[in-house]
Amino acid sequence: MDPDKKSPIVRCIFKRLSRLYSCTPYGILKQRLGWEKSPKIDIYIERWAIGCFILSIVLFFLSFEQKIKWWEIIFLVVGAVRIIELIIVVARVLFFHGFKLEKSDHIGPFSGPRRLVILLLLNYIELVFWFALFNRNFLCLSSSCLNEPTQALAFSFVNISGVGTSSYVPVHPAGRLLVLFQSVIGVFMALTVLAKFISYLPGPKNKEDLD
Repeated sequence: MDPDKKSPIVRCIFKRLSRLYSCTPYGILKQRLGWEKSPKIDIYIERWAIGCFILSIVLFFLSFEQKIKWWEIIFLVVGAVRIIELIIVVARVLFFHGFKLEKSDHIGPFSGPRRLVILLLLNYIELVFWFALFNRNFLCLSSSCLNEPTQALAFSFVNISGVGTSSYVPVHPAGRLLVLFQSVIGVFMALTVLAKFISYLPGPKNKEDLD
């Protein structure tokens, strides 16, 4: 028996994540439409991930259209829900891939390691667009407004990847919290992608391969 199944901490975190996951938009759709038992579950996951990725790009660029300025609050709500969903999904994949307490709790297996890594990278890029949308709309974020799509994307990428520095500095506490949250999520996502990629690399079959 898997020793992790006896750990109260592991069981508690797994159950809490499973409950939160069932409340996400994808979790609700999967339960209502019976995707979990469908042989096409992998296709549904890919379509959902690609659809959300495209949605993040479309809403980001629409936020720069002055004619629909009042709809930005809806864009932000959708982005916040999707970011929370991504955090829950990535946490489940990172810590509990292949783990189960009950048969219905099983996470995976996915159809292939390359597919999983690609989907995680897609989620990572999607987060760049969602946070760019937030950075674009929160005027308290910095002393200078992010009026151009390239400015918002560059600022978001720098914060989420931790690569380089940005000329835009948060001056309001809300802006600092947003940047801090984005940086933490970026590190979490980067570690997840790297950990999964390394875990799928072929290892040496015997001692001679190490020499």
